[in-house]
Amino acid sequence: MDRSISIIMPALNEEGCLQETATMVVGAATRQFDDYELIIFDDGSTDTTGEIADRLAAQNPNILVVHNETNQGIGACYQKGIELSTKEYLVYIPGDMSDICYRKDLESVFEPVGSADLVVGYLLFDARSFFRRNLSKAYVTILNLITGYRLKYYNGPNICRRRLVQGLDGRTTGYGAFAGTLIDLLRSGADYVEAGIPNRNLKDNSQALSVRSLLAVGSSIFKLARLTRTSSQVQPEAEWSEKPETMTTETVKAAS
Repeated sequence: MDRSISIIMPALNEEGCLQETATMVVGAATRQFDDYELIIFDDGSTDTTGEIADRLAAQNPNILVVHNETNQGIGACYQKGIELSTKEYLVYIPGDMSDICYRKDLESVFEPVGSADLVVGYLLFDARSFFRRNLSKAYVTILNLITGYRLKYYNGPNICRRRLVQGLDGRTTGYGAFAGTLIDLLRSGADYVEAGIPNRNLKDNSQALSVRSLLAVGSSIFKLARLTRTSSQVQPEAEWSEKPETMTTETVKAAS
């Protein structure tokens, strides 16, 4: 069976890296899949992100652009991307991914697609600041305690079968959207493999976390804990297998 993937890419004021990221993602998808589509969300950008996205779509019929007149957030873009997606698998990739890793790194996460319902991306290493690294580790530790799973990461490039995620209700939004979706899929009985990807922090763009960002992380944990308590009993943990470390108004425009 042919492998195909829908790539959901929210972008807010990413004029400095969107073209490079899209080129990298298209190259990796072309190498690893028989078919793909890239759905770019210009999420209320005030720079030239929207124009760059439109130009990319005009050059590539596999690229779809959604313009949000106001910022909706990555969770809302992800849910809308699920609705618009048409391929067998789907994944969220941020608009600044070219600042995080190389194309070969992304290909290593794409490679095991098809071996399980889910490919759960985790960080092989993290070149971000000490505080960001440890905040991320704390987030993973807390979610593992809440859920009973032993995942290495929750907010990485998680690749799943589209038909499975389309059956979910999208209860979690914002920062916790990806962790919430992942937890719901595992509880539904989906099996998974894990694939490593580095955060190389290539352009050293990390900034001090704002109070708003910290509140978003805390709110995410609270919501996920509440949903976990009110959901059905935890499913038995997915089998742990060793493997190589590869690893709002919208205007929709499709290329003619």
